[in-house]
Amino acid sequence: MSFLKKISSVEDLKKVFPPYYLQALILLGYNLVARYIFNFERPQWIFAMSISIGVALSYLIGKFIYKKNHSIFIALIVAFGGTLQMYSPLLWPYMLLPVFAVLSKATIRYKGRHIFNPSNFGLVCMFELFPHAVVGNSYVFSGYLGVAAIFFVLGSLNVLYARQAIVAFSWYVAFICFNYLRFKILGNAPFNFAYLAFNPIIILFTFHMVTDPVTVPVSKTGKILFGVGVALLDSILRGKNFPQSNYYALIICCSFLPLIWELESKISKNEILPRREYLK
Repeated sequence: MSFLKKISSVEDLKKVFPPYYLQALILLGYNLVARYIFNFERPQWIFAMSISIGVALSYLIGKFIYKKNHSIFIALIVAFGGTLQMYSPLLWPYMLLPVFAVLSKATIRYKGRHIFNPSNFGLVCMFELFPHAVVGNSYVFSGYLGVAAIFFVLGSLNVLYARQAIVAFSWYVAFICFNYLRFKILGNAPFNFAYLAFNPIIILFTFHMVTDPVTVPVSKTGKILFGVGVALLDSILRGKNFPQSNYYALIICCSFLPLIWELESKISKNEILPRREYLK
């Protein structure tokens, strides 16, 4: 009871149970469902191996480079979310994915903040460098409207808790609008549009990839423009039949974040907040 008395608000709860705990828990649930209900062809020991490599590398980087313990949850989120959105019949891609992701977080930084969403960066590296060994995993939950609804509800809770709902819904609404126009112009069947809009992997991307608290703009206006910008670029790439276009659209937009953060700091006359402020 004394523990519960200390939690009098959502902010108090976040001190005990940070938003990335919730995200990791949700993504773990998705993986278990994919493996045991939807027969996702990937043994759980591969999943465990990916987690182990990511956690070990994150620990070593924190200990020997930054001289402090780094949270293992980024590595867990990469393993939970990244391996679910990628498929390969080989073993080594699942070993390499967390390496790319964790190294990007540790090395590609601006004023103490990493620039790229680690999971997204790792996936793009795998898609770009090893196209004959790795493909996107957009089919695993496809065709199940109930799964899409559950993903949407859980994802909404995740972004509301992390205070990132603005960027998530800006991306998703713009994604639907741009692709509806694209399908309308091209004369595609309504089913094709519905399949895309309610694809569970797209919804997973919406609530667990675009919304990384560290790799988005600071201001509300910036978050809206960022989400819309990712959706617009995705629609352009998708219209040109560019595979895995949403992941590439996000990494391109993230590359402009240092400029966006500087513009925001000049407009607000405040310095860019340190990383810890975005993880409350």
